[in-house]
Amino acid sequence: MRARHFSVSTLFVAICLLPVGVGSGMSAHSQAVASLNGDLANKASEEAQVLADYFSRARSIDLLTANNPAFGRFYELPGEPAARVRMGGPVLDEVNHALGYLERLFPESIGEACFIDRGGAENARMVRGVRAAPKDLSPDESSNPFFKPTFALRQGQVYQARPYVSPDTQEWVISNSTLLPTSDGSKPAIVHFEVTIESFRAVAASLSKRFDIMVVDGRAGAVVIDSRRPQRIGAPLGDPHDRRFRPMIQARTTFGVSSIADHPVAYRRLQHQQGNVNDWYVVAVAPTPVGLLYGVDPWSIAVVVVALGLLVFATISFLTHHRVLVPPR
Repeated sequence: MRARHFSVSTLFVAICLLPVGVGSGMSAHSQAVASLNGDLANKASEEAQVLADYFSRARSIDLLTANNPAFGRFYELPGEPAARVRMGGPVLDEVNHALGYLERLFPESIGEACFIDRGGAENARMVRGVRAAPKDLSPDESSNPFFKPTFALRQGQVYQARPYVSPDTQEWVISNSTLLPTSDGSKPAIVHFEVTIESFRAVAASLSKRFDIMVVDGRAGAVVIDSRRPQRIGAPLGDPHDRRFRPMIQARTTFGVSSIADHPVAYRRLQHQQGNVNDWYVVAVAPTPVGLLYGVDPWSIAVVVVALGLLVFATISFLTHHRVLVPPR
């Protein structure tokens, strides 16, 4: 009789403990997942703002650079542009100095900076602080992806191209280019500079030690920047085979949270800016999958284990007692 009462008491304790442990664990899990999603959303927004600020700053700096009087004075010199380039002189020195100053504003980010005539020839070029000799200047830049769209702009606008491989540095870059301002509305030249994709990636990696940061092309759904993968010269842009986020961004919503293969993710779409043809989403990804025990404290697990142990004990005691009471045949 005592064994039976003990089994019933044990079963009662187990039934009381089990929901307490499960409920506590589920609550802790839900809170931990909600907190993680919040942190991911904040990180996606933060990284998106960094990129948006870059595009805004680059646009302003390109306009300010183009307004340097040296570029206008170049076209006031006698002769054809090619002859002026060959002659050199103080005005061309000032032009190159203005282009070289861009590297101070974007340290370790500038691929090249150019002053390009409407005929396609480079009037001046600086690459990482080194001035190109007249014989090394390109005679025709008109096939580059930024050239025609920039000359189609109105005064005071900036064209920010989609990523391409720079013909001079062989790096993946994004260009910023604007018309040389003129009083008569003519379009004699453009001022252009390139910023490397690797510099974007390095910033994303430095700002996020906890999460992986991806920049996804909203058109193709491909990853163009991956904080974990340095953008090597000669390598494809980003990770073209990573299309995990394509279904997520097809909804075209501005922001959201989701989960891909048990990895929580949050995304934020960059606000459209005039002249910027990039449609980018910043995605923050938890590097490790989130299972059922994520965020569950050891106490809850211990309670569940004890409750299950008591249930097993009570069951065995009941069966044993039941067999004892069965009379032998």
